[in-house]
This record gives sequence, C-alpha cells and structure tokens, in this order.
Amino acid sequence: MPHLHVFSKAFCVALLLLFSNLTLKGQTGGWQTLPNFGIANGSTRFEDIYFVDSMLGFAVQADGDVNKTTDGGTTWQHTHMGNYQMRSIDICDHIGVIGTLDGFVVRSLDLGNSWQDVSFLVADTGADVRRMCGLAHFGTTFYGVGWWGAAQGRFYKSTDTGMSWTVTYVDTSLATGLVDVIFLSQDTGYITGCKNTTGNYLLANESVILKTTNGGNTWTKVFSDTTIGGRIWKIQFLNDSTGFASVEPYYDPDTVNILKTTDRGNSWHFIHVGRVHNTTMPSYPVGTQGVCFATEQKGWAGGYYYGLFETSNGGATWDTLSFGSNFNRMQRMSDRLVYAGGTTMYVWRDTSTATAVGNPLKPNTTSNKLFPITPNPSSGALKIEYDIKYPTNVVMEIANIASRRHVQVFNKRLKPGHYTTEYDMSNMPNGNYIVWMGTDEIPLTQKFTLLR
Repeated sequence: MPHLHVFSKAFCVALLLLFSNLTLKGQTGGWQTLPNFGIANGSTRFEDIYFVDSMLGFAVQADGDVNKTTDGGTTWQHTHMGNYQMRSIDICDHIGVIGTLDGFVVRSLDLGNSWQDVSFLVADTGADVRRMCGLAHFGTTFYGVGWWGAAQGRFYKSTDTGMSWTVTYVDTSLATGLVDVIFLSQDTGYITGCKNTTGNYLLANESVILKTTNGGNTWTKVFSDTTIGGRIWKIQFLNDSTGFASVEPYYDPDTVNILKTTDRGNSWHFIHVGRVHNTTMPSYPVGTQGVCFATEQKGWAGGYYYGLFETSNGGATWDTLSFGSNFNRMQRMSDRLVYAGGTTMYVWRDTSTATAVGNPLKPNTTSNKLFPITPNPSSGALKIEYDIKYPTNVVMEIANIASRRHVQVFNKRLKPGHYTTEYDMSNMPNGNYIVWMGTDEIPLTQKFTLLR
C-alpha cells in the first residue's frame, strides 16, 4: 500500500486555490506580499533577486543571507554565509554566483543548496576593493560589473560558468561607477552607471549607459545626461528592441524618471514618472532604483521611498500604489508574472485570462495539459494522461480531499510529449480525490472518485 504523507505546503496552497473563491479566472491581477518564512533578517532589504522559473527563486541580503524558494515564494530556505555584504545574484543552469560589496565572490555548484567563497578565481589587480553590483548571464557566460561609487568601473566575465574570470577596467572617459549589466547575445550587451567628475565618488553628476557589440572588449556611450545626473541603476529589455532603465538622480532629488529605448539600445529617451512629494509617499530623499515592465504598457518604478509607481499605458500616466518600500530588483517572468524585492518580497500576477503563468522562455499562448482522469469513478486502476509542452520539472501527487492527505506519484524532469501514467489505487480508501500536477507553470488538477 502506498505510504500517505501530510500535505506539502505547496500542495496546500494549490488545494486552497482550487476550492476557495480565489479562482484564477476573471480577475484583473495585482500585487501580493510573499510570506517570508525562513528568511532570517527582515530588517534589511533584498539587494537582488533571481528567479529561474515561476517556482524556483533566490534573494540575497546585505547581511550575508541567501534565501531560496522552490514554490514561488510560499516557503523559503535560508542560508547565512557570514559577514558577506551580498549585492547581486545570478543563476545559470545549476550554477549560481553571488557578488558582494566587500571583495568576495560566492559560487554554488548545486543550484543554491550550498555556497563556497571563490574570490581567488577572480583575477582582479585593481587598487580598489572588488565590488560586484550587477550580475547577468547569456548562455554559459556570466557577466558582472561594479561598483556604483568607484573611481574606475570594472567589467567581469566568465565563459566557463564561473570557474575562471577576467577583469577589465572601463575607460574613465566613458564611465566610472557601474551598477547593472545585461546581455542580449554573446556579443551585444549594456552596462549602466555614471561618470563622476565631482571629485566625490559617492556622488555622480552624469548618468550613462554603455553598449558593446564585441562581448565587452570595447564600449560605446549610448546615453548620457547631466541635467538630472546621478546613475542609471537597473536595466531591462522586453525584447531585442525595447528596453527600460531607472534613473537614480543627483540633481532635483525628488524627481522620479525612467528611460526607454525602442532601437536596441542605440538611443534612449526620458519618461517622467512623478515626484515623491506630489504623491501619497513621504517626502524623504529619493533614490529610484527598481524598474520593470511586464508589457510595453504595464510597468512599475520604485526605490528608496514608500510605495510604487505604476503605469498601464506605457508611461503616459502613472498611479501610486501604497505598499512596500526600498524596491531594487524587479524581475519579469512573463507578461503575467513579475517578482520584486524591497524590504520584503512581492509578486504581481495578471490573472485576467485563464492562460497559465509560465517560464519566461516559453510562449504565453501555450501550456501543459492534464486530461480528465479515467475511469471516473475508478475501482482502483487509474489512468492519468497529460501533455508536456516544454521541458519542465514535474511533480505529480494524488490527494484525498476529505482527509487532506496525499501520496507522491513521481518527481522528475520530462521532455515535451504526451504521457500516460497508471497508478494502483486498490489499497486506498473510497472517496473523492485530486490528481495534482505541478510544473514550471501553474499547477494543474483533475478530480476523480474512488469506489470499490
């Protein structure tokens, strides 16, 4: 007889969603606060987040805390790495890299289950302390930049998933401090930051974006501003042509602005978002850092102030949302799913249609499918048929609705295809059951009755 276990937390969430009034159909979507279970220190903001897919994600904090979720933020596993001032994180396949502001680089070979200090792999001979503010990857190549207050910006690159790193120093006539990095191909990438001529490198009077078309060997300045000044903080591309970036101002510190490009980052223009003192937010010093667009129409901006700015018309007008503060990294998973890190963790879901929220690498118009269970009612022999559209991790469980107990059928990674799984229910009690199939998209369920 199969051994029955107490419901997993992820399964409980799926079951509650299935039988409560919180159906996914017909809603307009919105922001929710994620539970911070397992996160040790809620007093510091999340300096960076990285979600591999809609379920598996990571968040780092400046006090050396690494947090991992495998259920979309419902629960968190916490690892304290000591006194590392963690600033950035990126995951490529099963390899993870964390950058810090105090000279260290940390690496994981097992998808964040354990981490090791690998600072010795980064051959950096610069006079300043190594600081890695931003991380990104394309293919199996990691890219890093740092730091926002430097006298000379560093560009880090590893073509072997973090086993070895090269370090080059960006021409100070182009930029000094660097914050974020993104690559659209092995050759084409962008770094953000500032060119500082004030003499005080904690300040910045020119914000810049640099572009490379040869993998970072040389850089060209594609945006510069000294009117608002400050730094270009975070950068995001919706596709190969359209991108957005946030402006942390130096002059006129209460202003909130972002940038947009529609020509693959060759030119950028300002979008004025608003002013902190003209909103419901308290008027203390502004530092806009987070920016994210789910679509070209729907987007957000936030930073070192209370609340979040939201647009539904491509930035023509903006509303203020009264929740959260200290927004830094916001990550788009699809046009219906966005994660955000501030003083806590948040998720935005657009559930205005029944389309499943999935991995950003998968088209939104397609999803996996779980067919009705046969026979139904069943006398014991169960036939479960399902379609897998894209490679995904699959967890299949069967639960008794009345007893709220379940058994796992399997947990494995599947390739695209049509599958049939047979399961013997002959030794299980009569009643109403659910087959629950969790994938990298929204979990799927089918009901059936067992009668013998």
